[in-house]
Amino acid sequence: MRNALKEKQLLQSILQSYEIHKINGTSHDINYVIENMTPMEPEPPDFICGEKIYIEHFEVTAYERVENKSGKLSSVHLAHESQLNNRVDSPQGVFSTAHYHTPPNRTNTRYLKENVDAIISEKTQKQEEYDSKCPSAKNRHLLIELKSQCEILLGSDGQYLDGSETENERQKAPEELYEIYRDLNFMKTLKEKYSDKWDLLLFVEEFHNLETHVFHLHCFDLKENIVLENMKDYPNKLSQIILEGMQVVHMSGGVNVTNIRYNIAPVHNDTLNGFLWSYSGDTIVVNEIPLYKSMHDSIYMTRNKGLQFETSQLAFAINPDVNVEIMVKYIPLLLKEVLFLNCQGTSIDLRRRTFIGTYFYQSGTDAFFKIDDEKSLPLKLTSQE
Repeated sequence: MRNALKEKQLLQSILQSYEIHKINGTSHDINYVIENMTPMEPEPPDFICGEKIYIEHFEVTAYERVENKSGKLSSVHLAHESQLNNRVDSPQGVFSTAHYHTPPNRTNTRYLKENVDAIISEKTQKQEEYDSKCPSAKNRHLLIELKSQCEILLGSDGQYLDGSETENERQKAPEELYEIYRDLNFMKTLKEKYSDKWDLLLFVEEFHNLETHVFHLHCFDLKENIVLENMKDYPNKLSQIILEGMQVVHMSGGVNVTNIRYNIAPVHNDTLNGFLWSYSGDTIVVNEIPLYKSMHDSIYMTRNKGLQFETSQLAFAINPDVNVEIMVKYIPLLLKEVLFLNCQGTSIDLRRRTFIGTYFYQSGTDAFFKIDDEKSLPLKLTSQE
């Protein structure tokens, strides 16, 4: 579905700061096109420039697109990211931080090329519709917004690695960003397929850091010859960087809640620490009490939400929002020095490292369990003989 507001925002952002890079020769005045683009409403094409130019815009990623239930192509990766953002936005009030595991960032040059070609084909099939809205049009351009980048690896002699190298070679290899608009074989293909339909391909990349924010417009004229010195002869297979297991730390919640922290016994067991850090099973059993995965990737809780456990922090807490009867059920558990976890078959011993005096006080048969900075639960102890 077309998003006219996003197109307006994109144009406004580009006009703030942009640089034009011509990949080959062109007779078109690209500055004039950019500075005189006007969003076309309410129907496509997306932009016009006077009466003789229209520009159709689309976003493209380097993720595989698959057919969804409605029969449309969509990115599974982006769907997972959207689900992650929904989880991050859900408030939680027991732990001050929660850790989230992003989907593996599997950008791929092959998917990027497939997506660009496929979407240009889709736009080409709609040209009669665009032409009917702009009957005086002489030039037709595509504004291609690159929403993801691919990092590829270079060999010791500057050659592009193709995946046949050793792990040692991969670790030492320098990195380079893949530039689809300079891919000689791919741009030849686009020129052969679409030069009688479109004039300019304007590839847009956004770059920003603390000091600069600029849009690079890489312009390729489909009706002009390719300039070889501006191109790169990439092999069909490229060794690429895949970012796995990125973590997003969400800072929110009630920092005043008493979190009781533990160490894995024996201490400094990196294998078990790593296992719990990335654990995503449905349940964790603590001393025969089952806890279930919550909306947060790293938080498990009992069905009654009274007891909660944050895997990456190795911390337990009693939810201050449940009733007293539920709270009391879990206090004996949190007074124990050692807890035993079962993570769907993997056993882990936890030894308490929070000093018990920070949350529990006893004087004879009277005791207090600190829930948070404002709430302590008075208890009457009975002797066990």
